[in-house]
Amino acid sequence: MRDGELKEYSAHLIPEGGYDYVSRVYTDGMLVVGDAAMLVNAINWEGTNLAMTSGTLAAETVIEAKKRGDFSSHTLEKYRQRLEESFVLKDLRKYRNVPKFFSNNKQFFNLYPELANELVYIWHLVDGETKEEKMRRIKSELFKRRSRFGLLSDAYHLWRLLA
Repeated sequence: MRDGELKEYSAHLIPEGGYDYVSRVYTDGMLVVGDAAMLVNAINWEGTNLAMTSGTLAAETVIEAKKRGDFSSHTLEKYRQRLEESFVLKDLRKYRNVPKFFSNNKQFFNLYPELANELVYIWHLVDGETKEEKMRRIKSELFKRRSRFGLLSDAYHLWRLLA
């Protein structure tokens, strides 16, 4: 890849994979890489770097298998080991619970984006209010829609999940 030349590029939808969806990435005579192997980190919008790295690790494994003259799953399982040792599966493992967390905490997809929009609107609205008055109104609106405990709980759980 180092001296490679891009000949064509196209975009496509990627699967929402992650660590729990990566199954067996090797079998007799075959390795699975990139999106096909579900090596996608939707939280960090990563896929291309995981595909390129998995392709490189697969190539290293194939070179080793060719030297041995053995393309059995016993030899090709080294690919999975390489993935485990690389950032690819380490990162996917770290963020494996994020999709479930967001699935169970819908406020991150509806309440918080709506609030952010409303609060920015209040802040930038030219209405004769001082910034101090706007801050009071913003806090009031914020705590009306989500309690202090709810905000702290969401922040804490999000921090624990991503830390």
